[in-house]
Amino acid sequence: MDLTFGPKIGLAIATAIISPVAAQLCDVGNFEISSQVELNQVVQNCTALAGQLTLGKGYTGSLVFHNVTNITSSTITAVSGTADSGVTSIELPDLVTAGSFAVNGITTLEKLSFPKLEYVEHLSLWFPAMVDELEFPSLRNASEIQLNGNFSMISFDALQTVYGALEICNTELCHEDFSAQTSMNISLAALEHVIRLDVSGKVSSLAAPELTTVALPGSAGFSDLRLSLKGQPVAVTFPKLEHIVENATAYFQGNITSLSLPSLKTYPWLFNVITDESLDVDLPVENAGQINLQGNIQSASFPNLRNFTWVAVTTDSKFDCDSLLDALEQTATNVTV
Repeated sequence: MDLTFGPKIGLAIATAIISPVAAQLCDVGNFEISSQVELNQVVQNCTALAGQLTLGKGYTGSLVFHNVTNITSSTITAVSGTADSGVTSIELPDLVTAGSFAVNGITTLEKLSFPKLEYVEHLSLWFPAMVDELEFPSLRNASEIQLNGNFSMISFDALQTVYGALEICNTELCHEDFSAQTSMNISLAALEHVIRLDVSGKVSSLAAPELTTVALPGSAGFSDLRLSLKGQPVAVTFPKLEHIVENATAYFQGNITSLSLPSLKTYPWLFNVITDESLDVDLPVENAGQINLQGNIQSASFPNLRNFTWVAVTTDSKFDCDSLLDALEQTATNVTV
């Protein structure tokens, strides 16, 4: 098949992951594709796919990869300054493992579907389109996940471990040309371990009831827990979080009405809370580095704090500094407030 590689919408698929079960590897080379019928002809006998595809600007509607269970690296992107393709959905109904998958700049996209995906090395989604629901019902493990877009609901029902960063964003912090038009409901129902968790933008709710560890044993690289929240007020709670690696940063900023960390006894070297909402801070921390509280802080209590570098509170509220200092002097020896 001799098809050209066009410059409009790019889909790159490299050498596929091959499972021990017999798989039909199709190396499709480099070509442009203009319809679902043409794509079906290319992948009809393939369970593993290699090569590079480009969607021509006349491609409209759904993009569905039937029977493909393994892909190593694929990227779908709208090149700046060119017409969009009109693709409204990208579906991989049979995909189980992927080395890398990325979608960039598709303004017409309404749906992405990966119902059987269990493991992905790197997942990157960036587009300003409105996607009401982004669901990953079977994904259990990933090395890195970056989600930037106007999502209303994001759910990972089975995701337990992310060996790198999990980043979710829907503001200009993601991209200078991006503006949030949706408020996200984020469910990380099964997540237990992550090296870096970063959530930025308009958030209606955030649930991570099973998260225990921010950092993985023996892992390298930067680790932190960072929330930068806009929109409606949010109660932040991580009921089972018990370990953040010592050299990490914990950063909670935005419309936070309450902060609950009942299982976290040792804080990383830098622990920041910057709130726009009226906030009473009451945390059972025992060991900490630097604790910085800023914004609309009404009160602060650390009844179990024994060891720390300093506690700093910066607020325009009528904050009782003397009471906090007296309480800290009862539990710790070296106090700087």
